[in-house]
Amino acid sequence: MFRLKTLKFSFAALATAAFVSSAQGSLIYESFSQSTGPLNGMPAGAGLTGNWTSTTPNVIASQTLPYGILPNAGNQVNIPASQATGNASATTTSVLSDAGLLSNGASLWFSVVTTGASGSNQHSGFAFGDAPIAPSFDGARLNGNALGFYTRQGSVRAAAWSPGGNLLPDSLSAGTLSAPQSSTNFIVGRIDWGATAGDVETITLYTPSLLDLVLPGTSVSTTIAGFDQSTLNIVSFASRQGPQSFDEIRFGASYDEVIGASGGPTVPEPGSLALLGLAGAAMLRRRRTA
Repeated sequence: MFRLKTLKFSFAALATAAFVSSAQGSLIYESFSQSTGPLNGMPAGAGLTGNWTSTTPNVIASQTLPYGILPNAGNQVNIPASQATGNASATTTSVLSDAGLLSNGASLWFSVVTTGASGSNQHSGFAFGDAPIAPSFDGARLNGNALGFYTRQGSVRAAAWSPGGNLLPDSLSAGTLSAPQSSTNFIVGRIDWGATAGDVETITLYTPSLLDLVLPGTSVSTTIAGFDQSTLNIVSFASRQGPQSFDEIRFGASYDEVIGASGGPTVPEPGSLALLGLAGAAMLRRRRTA
């Protein structure tokens, strides 16, 4: 009887460990699994609150944007070629601040899958700030503080905005990474908040290889004068001259979290399933011989 009780305990502990381990992941995750149709008014994803506010991008059925082994689900948001400009924004919950990721000296990671728009005068951007980003005829504008990325005809650069509208000059001179217009691109960002109030905030971008997400790849970075990052609560993206798609938005505390390495549905990994099966079989054998 003692051995049976011990085995029951081991089986329960193993099951709990498998489920808890696989439940770890991004604090914000938007896979656009909502119903197809206009994005505007659709409920926002995990770590976001309320609904998406959008112009006319649509959620496209059964067309998640795949990128190598990156876990994905749901659909995608598409800004069609017939639309001159499009943008969308959603408000975050307190999940980032509760985790200490908006504190001075902390680092916040994010990732986005996006296609390279093919317009002859294409501009697009993605931002985490205190106002939503919007496309314009001379770049992506945001009348507030924000950090993110800006794409322009096959390239992507780390971007910073401050009140006044346009990208800060450092964003335009800090170098670019390749983001081919004919491909699906995976863009990862790390935001390092200044160690004390008033210190500059830094954003670094990576474009991990399709074949090896373990390595973040080469990087580019830019800075913005120190501000109160605790006021940032808006995730937004915009594009001018589509078609362009956005998908798989993640925010977390580490690189692993935003590449889905420690996230996903609350289900055991295959190895854990095998162990659970062995434990279950052993328990049944014990019961039969008891």
